[in-house]
Amino acid sequence: MGSLDLVEILKREHSMNPNCPDAETLARFVETILGRHKELDPAERDRIQKHIQTCTHCKQTLDEALDFLKKSKRERTTNSHSS
Repeated sequence: MGSLDLVEILKREHSMNPNCPDAETLARFVETILGRHKELDPAERDRIQKHIQTCTHCKQTLDEALDFLKKSKRERTTNSHSS
């Protein structure tokens, strides 16, 4: 799954509250914490982490995206072993 798929998931789940990071920024954050991407600078990463600690909606959206990615990875692993 690429970043574009993750952005689409986050866009569906994420509100457009002006105080919240946009879906693209959250996708880069997810990719960064998963070790797949290094685009976020430390200051931006820290800002997003602090925001997520205080924003229930962003935390829920992030948790749902991470759960989806974990499930997708398990399904890909299971499918590759059954081929």
